[in-house]
Amino acid sequence: MKKFFDKNGRQVFLHDDHKRPTSRREFLGTGLLGFSGFMMAPSVLTVLSGLEQAHAAGDECETKASNRLPAFISVNLAGGAALAGNYIPLDQGGQLLPSYDVLGMGATPPVEREFQGVGFAGVNNGRLTSQFLAGLRTTASQTTRDKTAFFAVCVPLQDDSNNNKIDPSGLVTAAGLAGELLPKLGMRETPTGVRHEYAMVRPPAPLIVNNINDLTGALTPAGTLATRLDNNQRRSLLSLVSKLSGSQAAAIRSPNSASGSTLAKLVECATGKNVSLAAQTTLGVDPRQDTTVGLSTLWGMPTAGNQFGRSQNERVIMGSMVYNALKGNAGAVGLDIGGYDYHGNNRVDVTDVRDNDAGQLVGKILESAAAMNQKVFIQVQSDGSVGAPRGSDINASFTGDRGAGGMSYILVFDPAGRPASKPGYQIGHFTAGQGAADNSVVGSAEKAGAAVFANYMKFAGQLGRLDSILTQPFNSVQLEQVLRLA
Repeated sequence: MKKFFDKNGRQVFLHDDHKRPTSRREFLGTGLLGFSGFMMAPSVLTVLSGLEQAHAAGDECETKASNRLPAFISVNLAGGAALAGNYIPLDQGGQLLPSYDVLGMGATPPVEREFQGVGFAGVNNGRLTSQFLAGLRTTASQTTRDKTAFFAVCVPLQDDSNNNKIDPSGLVTAAGLAGELLPKLGMRETPTGVRHEYAMVRPPAPLIVNNINDLTGALTPAGTLATRLDNNQRRSLLSLVSKLSGSQAAAIRSPNSASGSTLAKLVECATGKNVSLAAQTTLGVDPRQDTTVGLSTLWGMPTAGNQFGRSQNERVIMGSMVYNALKGNAGAVGLDIGGYDYHGNNRVDVTDVRDNDAGQLVGKILESAAAMNQKVFIQVQSDGSVGAPRGSDINASFTGDRGAGGMSYILVFDPAGRPASKPGYQIGHFTAGQGAADNSVVGSAEKAGAAVFANYMKFAGQLGRLDSILTQPFNSVQLEQVLRLA
């Protein structure tokens, strides 16, 4: 072993058969320059932004609108919403259950049909029992609803828990859904951006949106760099960071993993797009600056106070997230709203009001897609559910948590017309005990998340890629059972 001292006086050891390094390549071989480069990269990235997935300029990183995957938006009703108290769940044979009293719909609920003939809790004493449907009808026009398909996923869930592995946003990202400017967006500091665990594939860390500045700030240098650098300097700095992305990609790529390769490509394309954005003054992520589609008015952004249970700031946040998902600026989007641990409250004054609010929110997403002439795939989630006492009449108040009655909704909109579907609009089933069967094809939250993803891929016209993205949890017969889109 021989030693020498570098120009900074540091002692360096080399094996006897190694000469003293003189070229850059040889210094890299000793690890000296490699170490300094490793230390520099995170510090440079940190001073820029949280953006990790904007695509770089270049043929491989450009996404044409015609090849873009449909927008994916999840709506989480945190606390255990009565989704099975709005949609009427059926048994394994597609027939009505003996009673729906525990689900808050009495023994035999009236039926209201919507979408492709889906049954919801109908009119009782002049009032629609399914307030989710009532709210959706106030914000989504008949024309929009006529272009929407609805499916229910019957799955037992843990109450008041972040551990339900029902969120498929990691799978959707692995399939290639990525924003042109922004990464996956969320509202909670969790891996999924909502209060749910991911199904099978962990998504890249979401950009958490607390106000509109979180979106615009993700596309510009952070802190004082935004004002200290002129446009040319900003472009030079962003160009430097874009060249560092190759090592990032190598760091997250896993052998024989389609999802790892996809995520690696997304990171490799990470910051290049920002180079072209550096000199722009209008970044195109604020719907209030886009007068062509009218989302600012649709979401009530200029109006103070509450609408559909959401403050003005919340409406700006959620409307902006939806706008960027539909425009292709962002990847998957997770909206997370609280207030759905509502058992023990009066049904009409509290529970139904919150369900109506949720329906209005989903209706606004559908109407936004119609206004922007874009496809959208929506998943409505909740952690658990609620139950009413046995023998209760219709519209009885819910008295406690009841995750056995868990459910998730799928809504699929295509501006060209309602997506074709198979007979039946339910995945899994309920038993005579008014609970989701745990031995069905979607008897666990993670399988339910996988089923949602399978239908997303069918909607995207890419079902043939399913096996390359995840280890299939369904055999061929089961896959036919979970696919509701034709």
